[in-house]
Formats: sequence, structure tokens, C-alpha cells
Amino acid sequence: MMSSTIEQLENAIYNLILDLEITDKERQILLKAKDDFSSKKDPSRIISSLKVELAPLGLKQELSPKTLEFYLNLQKEFPVRDKIWRPNGLFF
Repeated sequence: MMSSTIEQLENAIYNLILDLEITDKERQILLKAKDDFSSKKDPSRIISSLKVELAPLGLKQELSPKTLEFYLNLQKEFPVRDKIWRPNGLFF
């Protein structure tokens, strides 16, 4: 992964954490990701974890507009590499 892309992601996370319009659930998820980046954990795992933790909120339509935009950009910028076909036609 390119370091500039990771830096942009970290900045986006930081800005969202400071945003008063996001929910406490969203902030908790983003704070965990920020801490993981600070601890120099594997960026691929952090991104994967972010997607997994934000997805249920998105499915329940509980993401704030800014976090939803962040989540959609995250999916676009960091697509899943190993897609597993599921019987209902969805890819994960």
C-alpha cells in the first residue's frame, strides 16, 4: 500500500473523530483504528477491521452522512482482494 494513501486515510479518520456530527459508536470504531495506526499495526488489517465494524451500522442505516461517505470511499480505495463467491451472488 502506498504510504501517501495511508496518510490520507489516517487524516480522514482523525478529522471524522473530531466531527461533532458522528455517533459515539462511529467514534469508538474510528478511535480504535487511529490507535492501531499509532501502534504501527498492519494497515491492511486495520482497513479490513474498519470495514467489518462499520458494515453492520451501514446495513442498519445508522451511519452518519460523513461516516457513510468515508465508508464508501474506503470500499472504493481499498477493494477486497480475495473475493469469495457466496451462493446468493454476493462477494466478500
